[in-house]
Amino acid sequence: MQDIKKVSARDVQLDSLCGVLVVYMILGHIQIVSNVAVPEGVALMAMRALNFFMAWFYFKSGMFAGLMSFKSCLEKSFHRLIVPYIEFSVIGYAVERIMACLRGNYEWGFSLILAPIRQVIYGGAVNGNVPLWFLVSLFAVRLLACLRKYVGNVCLAIIALALYFAARSLGIPVVWAYNIPLGLFFYEFGIIFRDLQYNKTLFILSGLVYVALLIFTTSSIDFRTGQTNGNPILLVLFATSGIFVWDNIFKRLKLTFLHKIGEDSMWYYCVHWIFLIVINTMLDLLGINEPWIKYILLIIFVVPCLAIGRKIARIY
Repeated sequence: MQDIKKVSARDVQLDSLCGVLVVYMILGHIQIVSNVAVPEGVALMAMRALNFFMAWFYFKSGMFAGLMSFKSCLEKSFHRLIVPYIEFSVIGYAVERIMACLRGNYEWGFSLILAPIRQVIYGGAVNGNVPLWFLVSLFAVRLLACLRKYVGNVCLAIIALALYFAARSLGIPVVWAYNIPLGLFFYEFGIIFRDLQYNKTLFILSGLVYVALLIFTTSSIDFRTGQTNGNPILLVLFATSGIFVWDNIFKRLKLTFLHKIGEDSMWYYCVHWIFLIVINTMLDLLGINEPWIKYILLIIFVVPCLAIGRKIARIY
């Protein structure tokens, strides 16, 4: 995810791919909110084609990781990740409670304080802005990545992946136990393969692996919870090969569409869920509950809201 900062020389192709993956993510969240059933066959394969998107966000962050002291990393990461996490969590929770009142749920009292705390501890973020879990996870990943100067990138990546599988075997009920080590693995891979990924031989091999896994497997992973419905090793391999393949495609073909969304990816990431719960509540109150109709209407209303909202945010 692109940090909120000025960049003197941008990689437009990476920004473009980032824009595509942000749109893919938002469409996936619209599918969840509208309760549209997961497709089968070719449609499922097409939907899974970019299902490495969360791993890519960590990988891309690792690609641009610089060596800095733990203190500097803490200060910069806190400003760029934790501050927006707090701000948009407060906004999201307030909006979610307002929507709950409109639905007739007038819950008050001490639970209003305990509920968001439980949601953050066990789910990674408040229900009013669920996707924000990534910001805290990436914050932790960046801090842990400072250990690479003691153990090396490869060793740290192996340790991170081992911790992820250990958490799965122990069944730890906290999402941070899964997405932080898994995120650290891909972050370290971003550092290691920043330039190596564009090797032609590696590109071809990654393409063969990616296509084979896309065709012959139907597994998927929820990066937030670390839970899978298939072989987790194959899913890590699928995500890694997918990252290499699509980074090469955009770089070699010099694709630049949706790069503006990629440049502003942090803003879209932080606000889209808020628009979704507001519009979804309005549709429910109007009695519109058919999944596919709701899915289409959410797209029709959310897209212009995001575009207009971004223009207003730029002004202020």
